[in-house]
Amino acid sequence: MPHWRDLPIRAVVADGTVHVIYGIGDELAARFPLRGEDVDETRDRLVTEAAAARELAGCSPVPVPEPVALGEPGPGYPLPWAVQTRVPGRVATEDDPSGSVVFARDLADFIHGLRAADTRGRRFCGNNRGGDLKDQDGWMEQCWRRRDDARRPHPRQRAGQPPPPRRCPRRWRVDHQPRQSGPALSRVGRRTLDRLTACT
Repeated sequence: MPHWRDLPIRAVVADGTVHVIYGIGDELAARFPLRGEDVDETRDRLVTEAAAARELAGCSPVPVPEPVALGEPGPGYPLPWAVQTRVPGRVATEDDPSGSVVFARDLADFIHGLRAADTRGRRFCGNNRGGDLKDQDGWMEQCWRRRDDARRPHPRQRAGQPPPPRRCPRRWRVDHQPRQSGPALSRVGRRTLDRLTACT
């Protein structure tokens, strides 16, 4: 992709564990899969992700990353890779939107847009993320209880000592594909949404 060769390339710091991401200029991001899969399987997965991203862009009322190009294996990297647009903003844990009415409305609009999307008869098959949200009610109740417990002062704090360090269970993270879009997301007061991180 020689037409991008003069654009600055910067590594994007992200929480994701399945891609390495590099910003290409200010508007694009290249995602390199970290899993050592077969070339054809990786290409098929990236093509499927791109099709899903186009559908998401078509029903989302807020900006989401959109596919731009698919790179092929070459010297220095053995697998296909993807380029997509970048959504400006910061990760939600850096700029906590929990008190923002605008962000809450954006999130509600986003969910409404997804629920209104035509699935063309497709149903979740159990692979990857997705499925009926009601199936997660029990787990979410447990998360809310843990959150409420975490907000109570620790006995050590009541005794005037610092609390023990908190660790976030891996499963508490919630995201909306593509997670590795860098830099992912939310700017309070701006109608953008790419991902929420519930681990705060």
